[in-house]
Amino acid sequence: MTELSLSPFLSLCLSGALMWLFVHAAYSKLSDRFLFEHQLAGYGVPQRLLPILAWGLALSEALAGVLLMSPWRAFGAMGAGLLLLIYALAMGWQQLNGRRVDCGCGGSQSLPVSWGLVLRNLFLACGSFLLLLPTPSGELGRLDALLAVFAVLLCGVLYAAIHQVLRGRSSWIH
Repeated sequence: MTELSLSPFLSLCLSGALMWLFVHAAYSKLSDRFLFEHQLAGYGVPQRLLPILAWGLALSEALAGVLLMSPWRAFGAMGAGLLLLIYALAMGWQQLNGRRVDCGCGGSQSLPVSWGLVLRNLFLACGSFLLLLPTPSGELGRLDALLAVFAVLLCGVLYAAIHQVLRGRSSWIH
């Protein structure tokens, strides 16, 4: 039986893309903490817990992002995957209850919770958990590193495009 593993190149690309996503998300939340607290309030978080949860989630995202590009990548991958699952569950709950709230994932650009966002977060969680697979040792060359940088940039552009499509789609529906 063949053991599943993740190629070193794919591991680098996936770690880099998720690191970019989580560090950017943490920066957005920390740069306008009061907006993020307002978004969390929309999910029904009690007022007294808003500052604690806002700081906790933003710092957890930053830590997961940094760990993804460190020797402790597995801890970052587990943290990132669990955060994404929690976000997907919270968004799914809002959808099931017919509540229209801002997802809290786009900074000052409003993006209402949708099933598309739930699926996006589940997809990203799967990517995070893929990083828990063993990676065979192997040295990556300079060309591999350059291609990985371009792959991460492409993932960032693709993520932003999907975000815009979801934003536009929500304005068509409502």
